[in-house]
Amino acid sequence: MGCHWGTTGSDIIFLWKDVVAGSRFLQKMWSIVRFSLPHISDKPASFRPIDLWLVSKLNRLVKETTERWMHTSSMKLLRHQGICLGFLADNYIELAKSSFTERMGRKAAAQYTLFVAIETISKLLAPFLPYFSEEIYSHIKQEAFTSSRA
Repeated sequence: MGCHWGTTGSDIIFLWKDVVAGSRFLQKMWSIVRFSLPHISDKPASFRPIDLWLVSKLNRLVKETTERWMHTSSMKLLRHQGICLGFLADNYIELAKSSFTERMGRKAAAQYTLFVAIETISKLLAPFLPYFSEEIYSHIKQEAFTSSRA
């Protein structure tokens, strides 16, 4: 069960369920990015405990994916570890929504943390999904530049 990745040069079985799962993953990631664009900022801010929680999860994911030399292991971590969908979408964004309308300190921290999270995920996905990652990266850099200058 799950994704059937192969090493370079090996034969793999084509399964439609893998295509569907990949499509859902990309749709969810793109929804996260679209929601986040108006709320992100690349201007550093002090992290709150909830922000540190997400950053620690990201740091662990970066460490685990960069320590693995196999393409398949890293991509499985990115898709199945939950950071992209579970921790970020279901937990952090839901908790941070109220910060986007509150006082500046909490808002700035949430904006910067969201920027860091999406930028990091974009960079981690780049070896596997270069065009998708570049699209995310170009949007967040443009939006962060625009919002931090306003």
